[in-house]
Amino acid sequence: MPLRDNHSHLVSREALATLLSVTMLIAAAMSQAEDYSKAVLWYRSPLPLGAEGFELASAHRIFFVLGSAENEELDGLKITRAFKGGLVETRDGQQLQNYPATLNFRVTATALDPTMLTTDIARIDEPTDLNAMLLGLHFRLKVFRALNLEIMQPIAVQLIGVPADLPYDERIYRVSFNTGDIPVDARMALEVLSPQGELLTRFHFELL
Repeated sequence: MPLRDNHSHLVSREALATLLSVTMLIAAAMSQAEDYSKAVLWYRSPLPLGAEGFELASAHRIFFVLGSAENEELDGLKITRAFKGGLVETRDGQQLQNYPATLNFRVTATALDPTMLTTDIARIDEPTDLNAMLLGLHFRLKVFRALNLEIMQPIAVQLIGVPADLPYDERIYRVSFNTGDIPVDARMALEVLSPQGELLTRFHFELL
């Protein structure tokens, strides 16, 4: 009888130890999940959004398109992302409800170094030369709010650097959109189109 009691106590102690271990693991996992669901990010401007490579078949040339967001109002933002919702604060601690009234993006299309990026290369079959391709890019901004989609055209497209009348293998654009009072939980995608209106690439941009 005492042997069975001792064995029962031993089993109980082992079961309790196992339960405590599992509980601790679950608690740790929940803590990590909570930390992840409340990730804090700090935004700096310019903010790189991505890059993609292309081969213009008619010219046998490779070029890259790089995008970034450039807004002084976004520099130093503190982004607290949660499972539902989140918080956007300026550098002085003020809560931000909407995106800046004007959003600016920088788009660089360059063929100066065909090996500058290790990325997949998409083929473009448009009957044009490289200079015309780089000068003829178009832009639009897609804004997603819940199930609603709004397509915006730029209010200004500025060519930076080498003037358009001088052939060159790189073109840098500053593209501006009037975004009004779009809330910070909206998602955006800057789309870059070829001279013939074909979609080349898109750069996703969001705060929350």
